[in-house]
Amino acid sequence: VAMAGLVEKKYLCLRSGARQKDIIAITGHLRDHPDHLSFRPRVKESRYLVRHLKVNSMIDISDGFLSDLCHILKESRRSAVIYESLFDRYKGKADITDLLNKGEQFELIYTVTPKEAKKASRYFFPVGEIVKAGPPVTFIDTNGKARLLRPRGYTHF
Repeated sequence: VAMAGLVEKKYLCLRSGARQKDIIAITGHLRDHPDHLSFRPRVKESRYLVRHLKVNSMIDISDGFLSDLCHILKESRRSAVIYESLFDRYKGKADITDLLNKGEQFELIYTVTPKEAKKASRYFFPVGEIVKAGPPVTFIDTNGKARLLRPRGYTHF
């Protein structure tokens, strides 16, 4: 399947726009068992975000949260710190790192400045922050222990 579309230039949001100190947010909750048969692109959410906030970067979570976040980080030449305590508790038995690598979530990952984050009222679930270039993703668990995470999501080629 191939799809094409048009976007008004003032609403264009690329992967390459993440800036140091940006807040990393997702539009909804990650699910232990996403239902890939009831796929619903987050068009309404993305249109709301770009019309109400200055979004610096955005991508959908189709290959896994970590894999898709790493696309933003690579294109923006930045790194990220994500916090386990900011991910809402979900119903399921998956380990948090398994959940972060599970594809077909179809929520959106996006970054905004802290000032813009204060204006967010819908589709805003902060999970971390953009930092200077270094290891791609540092994960801080609920005990405050830091570890590096490598994406294990879907790889296209």
